[in-house]
Amino acid sequence: MIEKVMGIYKGLIEYKKAFICGWVIFIATAVLTAIICSMLSMNIKSLINGLDNNFPSYHSQISSFEGILLNNIKTCLQIFVLALIPILFLPWISIIFNSALLGFIVYVVIALHQNIFKMFALGMLPHGIIEYSVYILCACIATRFQKLWIKKIKNLFRRKTNKKPLENLFVMLRQICGQFIFVLLPALVIAAFIEVYISKYLLDKFM
Repeated sequence: MIEKVMGIYKGLIEYKKAFICGWVIFIATAVLTAIICSMLSMNIKSLINGLDNNFPSYHSQISSFEGILLNNIKTCLQIFVLALIPILFLPWISIIFNSALLGFIVYVVIALHQNIFKMFALGMLPHGIIEYSVYILCACIATRFQKLWIKKIKNLFRRKTNKKPLENLFVMLRQICGQFIFVLLPALVIAAFIEVYISKYLLDKFM
């Protein structure tokens, strides 16, 4: 069992370059969104009201933990579902959306003359890094699956003599399930715990 889990972790090394590129795209999109927002004249109060309406309110820390964890799992599942559509790099739409949302929040914090570095240090680190890393890794895994899925579809329209040998789709799905259960899900649990029980405390105490 331990060897199997270690093999799953080692299997993620192949996504190293794509993972780094994903973070570059994420940061660039967030910065670009913040710059575009600063160039547009926006009503900060209406923006804050819009943010409040889009974020659910929880009545206890337990319900907050459950809600945040379920939302993060749902985001990961959405990324994998997008991989079923044979349009390359479609799973990255979710990454772009989340990075743009972060850039928008950065703009609002700066517009309200709050300390952005303090907000990031107390409210985003380290749960944000873990959470966004999981999303990016999901997109990397989903894109690899999507590429194989597209090749399988192309193979259907080729003659038998021209068909290319491809990796077994179900074997890859089994690998993805293992990666989600033993790597991605535990990371999301840790991120949700830090966000609810540590980040919230630091924000309430020091912001």
